[in-house]
Amino acid sequence: MSRIYGQHAIAELLDSSPDAIAAIVCPEGPPRPEEAALIDRARALGIAIRQDSSASMRQRGGGRGGVGLGADLRVPPALDPSELRAEPGQPRLVLLLDGVTDPHNLGAILRTAAAFAADAVFIPKDRSAALTDAAVRASAGGVAHVPLTRVTNLSRTIRTLKDQGFWVLGAHVDEGVALWQADLSGPVALVLGAEGAGLRPGVLKACDGAIQLPMPGRVKALNVSVFAGIACAEVIRQRGAHEAAARGRGAGENPKISTD
Repeated sequence: MSRIYGQHAIAELLDSSPDAIAAIVCPEGPPRPEEAALIDRARALGIAIRQDSSASMRQRGGGRGGVGLGADLRVPPALDPSELRAEPGQPRLVLLLDGVTDPHNLGAILRTAAAFAADAVFIPKDRSAALTDAAVRASAGGVAHVPLTRVTNLSRTIRTLKDQGFWVLGAHVDEGVALWQADLSGPVALVLGAEGAGLRPGVLKACDGAIQLPMPGRVKALNVSVFAGIACAEVIRQRGAHEAAARGRGAGENPKISTD
């Protein structure tokens, strides 16, 4: 069972997906007024309330003092990549992480994946961050919305997704087309590596192509979770433009699309 801490994160989850919360956990003793209000909301929604010792909550919360409320989450079950058939007219988005070992990065990417309606996140069983409490906190509830699946072989998973109709693109610092020049409007899988090491050669070779993010500034590398956010936003932008163009053609218009 994964757990998140903090009133704001729990309140957001109560608003968006209360069914993702298995139980609200509070320390022994009377709650503070703002915590009591959240407990009352959860109880009204039929969510179980239980107590845990303050010491246990501090330990699970990363040693932070003053941990008030926690929420145990119902995490989606692991998803086999062969189940993700890319049907026509149903764009899908999948993220694969290669060598991302920082739990905060994993959590932040899960948050991004949930925000942009990704179907799944795949990580290799080895050389990957664990879904620790720190990762769950960084996901801000995203872990409850997106299946996180550990796979034995990332390159094999890429080949499976390609067979299922996905266009698979690997992020690379120096090679590939600019992110906004790649066609991301259809079913796409983005493969992201850790800052510095990047993707392993065999993983990059298994992809259909490479993408990069041109950076004119003096800093030439971004944290992987930041890149994930930019890339997912570009996917959604392109899909919106593609849908708008399709609606225009359906209305008898003939929009001009520049290829510059």
